[in-house]
Amino acid sequence: MNLSHFLLLVIFISSFCFSYSRFECFYYYDYFDPIDNYGTYKTYGIRYFKKINDNQTNFFEYYFNDRYREKKSSLFSLGMYKDWTKDLYTYSAVSFGTKSDYLPKFRLDNEFNYKTGKEKNLVFSLGTTYISYHNGYEDFTFSYGINYYFRSGVFSYKRLNSNINPGGTNPSSDLFSLGLGAEKKSWLYLNYSYGNQSYLANFYSLPFIFDKDFKFYQVSYRTWLSSNRGFMIEYNYLDLRDTYRKPGFMVGLFYEY
Repeated sequence: MNLSHFLLLVIFISSFCFSYSRFECFYYYDYFDPIDNYGTYKTYGIRYFKKINDNQTNFFEYYFNDRYREKKSSLFSLGMYKDWTKDLYTYSAVSFGTKSDYLPKFRLDNEFNYKTGKEKNLVFSLGTTYISYHNGYEDFTFSYGINYYFRSGVFSYKRLNSNINPGGTNPSSDLFSLGLGAEKKSWLYLNYSYGNQSYLANFYSLPFIFDKDFKFYQVSYRTWLSSNRGFMIEYNYLDLRDTYRKPGFMVGLFYEY
């Protein structure tokens, strides 16, 4: 992290005042098959949310990555959720990663969400993501989706379309999510996504376009053990066709104050 990144972090954290906060710590373990080619990935992380007022919540995330045959690396993220009107709110985040082929050198996310319906329980979203990698690749993604909130949960759908250069490839994916539960009790999320990974593999003597379909399954659970603390667990499975399969799990704790 250079000086400008550090100053941005200090300014952002200094904006936090005395209000609702949530702290999370967690551990991810991913096992790749075939193990000889990809090994295992371990990730340690923290997330901190601070509600500034009724219209804004800031957050900070840090991830430490320990990956097979790679140098250890870190990712820092800063962001906020902001209500602009009774119908419009946004999600914005900026991220910086230390040098790694798999982490962004710089990433910028922004999503607009518009609430509609008699009970404001139908939300349409439009989002953009820009990623610049350490190896010179750039990724621009456009997304759109819908969230429907009902009495005991939420159903979500999102479509993502990307353009990756060099190579000019255009991978895409679809995400379906069902969340069941309530705050201060528990949440169960069932997620499924499918699509394709596509990019120019120019690190070989003869560059080629890598283009493989994938399927991703995820089950996550969060429960409160008391009014302000609890734990979270997750199991996920990624199948990248003719390349690898990756089961993974996460365990974590959270504390609200």
